[in-house]
Amino acid sequence: MADDDVSWMKETVEDKPSAWTHEKKVTIKASRDPEKVQLRETNKRLKTIYEESGLTYGEDVKERDLPERLRTAMALRKKSIAAVFQSIKNAQNVELCFLVDVTGSMQRHIDEVRNSISQIVNSLKTASVMPQQQKTAKQLRCSFVAYRDHNDSKQFEILQFTESVETFRTFCAGLRADGGGDTPEDVFGGIEKALELPWSPNFGTKVIFHIADAPCHGKKYHNCDDSYPSGDPKGRTEADLFKRINENGIDYYFGKINNSTDKMIKIFEGVYNQEITKFDIKNVTAITESVISAVSTSVLSGISKSTMVGVASRVKRSYTLIKDIPNWSLIPKKEGRFLNYEMPESIEDIVNDVPLQRKHPKKAIVQLAENPFAHGAERFAFYGRDVTYPEIENIVLKEYLHIGPGMNSAARYETTNQIQTVGSFFAKEFSKKLESVSKKHCVIKFLKIKTLSLHISGKEYRFMSCEKQYSAENEFIRFTNNTDYGMLEETARKKGIDVDFVKILMAFSHWTYQASKKQLMVVDLQGIINHYDGKTTVVLTDPAIHCTDNTRFGRMNLGERGMENFFSRHQCNQFCKLLGLTDVCVKADD
Repeated sequence: MADDDVSWMKETVEDKPSAWTHEKKVTIKASRDPEKVQLRETNKRLKTIYEESGLTYGEDVKERDLPERLRTAMALRKKSIAAVFQSIKNAQNVELCFLVDVTGSMQRHIDEVRNSISQIVNSLKTASVMPQQQKTAKQLRCSFVAYRDHNDSKQFEILQFTESVETFRTFCAGLRADGGGDTPEDVFGGIEKALELPWSPNFGTKVIFHIADAPCHGKKYHNCDDSYPSGDPKGRTEADLFKRINENGIDYYFGKINNSTDKMIKIFEGVYNQEITKFDIKNVTAITESVISAVSTSVLSGISKSTMVGVASRVKRSYTLIKDIPNWSLIPKKEGRFLNYEMPESIEDIVNDVPLQRKHPKKAIVQLAENPFAHGAERFAFYGRDVTYPEIENIVLKEYLHIGPGMNSAARYETTNQIQTVGSFFAKEFSKKLESVSKKHCVIKFLKIKTLSLHISGKEYRFMSCEKQYSAENEFIRFTNNTDYGMLEETARKKGIDVDFVKILMAFSHWTYQASKKQLMVVDLQGIINHYDGKTTVVLTDPAIHCTDNTRFGRMNLGERGMENFFSRHQCNQFCKLLGLTDVCVKADD
């Protein structure tokens, strides 16, 4: 990586304790040349865009050569944003395969799938009455793979993908639960038949919802009597099948009826390389809501992943997720540096692209779990501890999922740091404004974020974003994303969340748009709600910022189209009115 990309690593580190809160503003050094800083930061930003698109930027250019580079970068981002919105549309085209064990004990579940299909389809394809939430699926095709066991006369009965609810119901009505013999069934055969369906590349969300009350063959998967104790008689393995599931971009969910499948699903998770979401459907009435939840989750995940469309030459890092907190006595300490930024001086400075003042790097001594415990659309999350000072802090360290040109650059992690710092400033100003006009007490904050650099060897560094760990008792909640998801009032009530807090967060995004004179908007709001001493604080992390300048704020910035998309779903509420916000009317992008 270029030396200017990591210039802060050459600076000596401060040894003073650094709390995980925003520190007092320091005076900007007089020797700091604003024009040189602006040029350096602009080159850094454009270089990231070039590298993500597979182009070579080369050395930093002088100001006279900047307009040409800027035009190229703007064209690349415009193309990228168009691809993102096309990917979002594709994610709302859904193919759903019901993979169902149809042996003797399963008739009630077969009948309930038939009875519930109309409600499932209508729920997924009907727009909500809440404008901030569009319909989940624009197109929905369903199939059914019924499987029994190896020696049954009708081992498989298959309905190809269809958009006709009546065709689906008629097929289910003709299924009779019979056969089976020993306890295990031909699960692997069923999965293989599901994989052989004509999945369409034009449908971005692909889901297998597996309903079963018996495990696959092979004693390692269960404690039952088994005619094939060595495993699948055709030699198929879970590793091969789930490799094909992952390669085809299919999401796999499991409808659990009893505990006999627990061991099997645990083994499946090891090759799926993520936790399999399990729904308790022993009571058949739970099938409808479970399927709707599974499909909705997959669509939302596909929309989130859309921001990485068009990134060149990227390869996903290979990790096994481990949810357990490690034994810290066995984890070595690593030395590195923490970097963060001063808060902006004003909203006007943010709009005018005045570079944030970088604080002096601070010494960092951390412990880092070897494997991540979770991952989102863009990053892995690792448990960690900041042991720089006697007061040990539990932290979460985040690393981008993919490697490739520009994927592990210091600039990329600095951008994430800057976005959250800007979001923090807007949240602080918004909370003051809200307090002055509303009796509803709610403070919005963002977690303090730091960029961690760990020296590996030579000029090689490992970068991570670092923030204080939420308490285990707090539920992590996604309120909005950077496209078209906004939590519904009904969902908030189910989660026991005060609907007013959701409305306040919607108003916050709207307020950032108006306060910045329509130049930018803070979105993708997710975090926890803290109630203490009669006060409520919403603590957020990982925001995105849409901006009219498409070169700013990384790939999550979807520009004016992103802002228009927000307003096509947003309905002004009482907090928008109290804050004096103007209703923005745009046509929904259908």
